[in-house]
Amino acid sequence: MAPAAPQGRLGVFFRILLAIPALIIANLIQDVAQILAFFAWLIIVITGKLPGGIAHFIAGAVRWQVRVAAYALLLTGEYPPFSLDDVADYPVHVSIQPQLDGRNRLTVFFRLFMVIPSAIVLYILLVIASILVFFGWLIAFLSGSVPGGSITSSPACSAGGFV
Repeated sequence: MAPAAPQGRLGVFFRILLAIPALIIANLIQDVAQILAFFAWLIIVITGKLPGGIAHFIAGAVRWQVRVAAYALLLTGEYPPFSLDDVADYPVHVSIQPQLDGRNRLTVFFRLFMVIPSAIVLYILLVIASILVFFGWLIAFLSGSVPGGSITSSPACSAGGFV
């Protein structure tokens, strides 16, 4: 994983204000994606197949959400593009290959219950991450660069972001 690039102190200071339009749109897109995810869940439980249009929109919403989060959380200084598609020249990428056919309807049905323990752990991690992001923002504002981490590169990561 490439080290964080230096960012301007003024841009870091006003980052949350600059990110507000993208955060609002990403939140609206995410709300629509959550509604579509419920309908996709119902369709998969009934037919065992995920409709391609719904899968494309949800994947695009995830890509957009990740790009906006990367900008707001100081992972990149480039403003996120307003696009559901993958943008090749943006430093953060998410590759999603939805499984459209061959879904097990029973496991999809019980997935709502199986996700509860993961959701609890994720909530705790989000609280910890929020605290760390605040301190990272403060350090970036004072020093002009985001502090590096000890994350090692894995097959899922590349120098440009998530693959």
